[in-house]
Formats: sequence, structure tokens, C-alpha cells
Amino acid sequence: MCVVTSTVAATVIPAIISAVSSAAIGIKQAMNTSAIQKFQAEQNVRQAKIAERNAVYERQEGIEDAREQKLKSIQNIGRQKTLIASGNIMTSSATAINVFEDEKLSGEIDALKLIDASEKRARAYTDSAQNQYANAAIKKQQSINTLTTELSVQGANLTNSMFGLSQGLS
Repeated sequence: MCVVTSTVAATVIPAIISAVSSAAIGIKQAMNTSAIQKFQAEQNVRQAKIAERNAVYERQEGIEDAREQKLKSIQNIGRQKTLIASGNIMTSSATAINVFEDEKLSGEIDALKLIDASEKRARAYTDSAQNQYANAAIKKQQSINTLTTELSVQGANLTNSMFGLSQGLS
């Protein structure tokens, strides 16, 4: 039978309280750090969604800009036809047809350039979104790792403290 003296109790109980308090503080700090990491992950996801919406907007904007460019080209061809006709030049002549074709081709090229530029901007947003999602996944994993590591460390500390105390009692 083990008899606990008041002297042993006076040293063991404070040591147990100290070990448990230390573990509780460490775990609470890990929980706070984990909460911050989860919040950062949520922020990354929100930023990724914004980047995805911006990519969609850029693509739509490029299509609209290209459409406007094609309309300008058609308007320019109409003006050229009017000018050529007012100058008594046959609009079916080779020179006039070349002018019209050149204007049409130039308008198409400009429209494609606008689409290409908007696609590059959209790709940058898409890449940003992918990076934000990757960062969110990292933060979520860090949050889990923070908690599991701290729980393991504090569990080991408590075990060592209790073992040390039990050795002192024998």
C-alpha cells in the first residue's frame, strides 16, 4: 500500500497542476494559430474566386472589344465605298476591292489581337486563382499539423512529467 505523506503531496500536486496548465496553454496557443491558418485559407479561397470571376470578365470583355473592332471595320469599309463612289471610281474595280479586303483583314487582325490580349489577362487571373487555391490547401494542412503536433508534444510532456513524478514517489 502506498501512503502519501503531506510532504510528497505538497510537491506532487503542484507539479501535476503545473504540467497540466502548461499543456493547456500550449494547446490553446495551437488552437489560436490553427484558427488563424484556417482564416487565411478561407481568404485564399475568396481571393481565388474573385480571380476566377475576373478571368471570366476579361474573356467577355475581349469578345466585346473584338466585336466593336469588327463593327468599326465594317463602318470604315462603308465610308470607303462612299468615298470611292463619290469620286466616280467603280467599287467593283480591282483597286477598290483590294482596299475593302485590306480593311476587312485589318479589322479581323485587330479583333484577334484584342481577344489574344484579353485571353492573356484572363490566363493571369486563372493562374492567380490556382495559386490561391494551392495556398489555401497548404494553410488548411498547416492548421491540422499545428494542432496534431502540439497535442503530441503536450501528451509526451505530460507523460514524461507523470513518469518523473511516479519515479520520485517510489
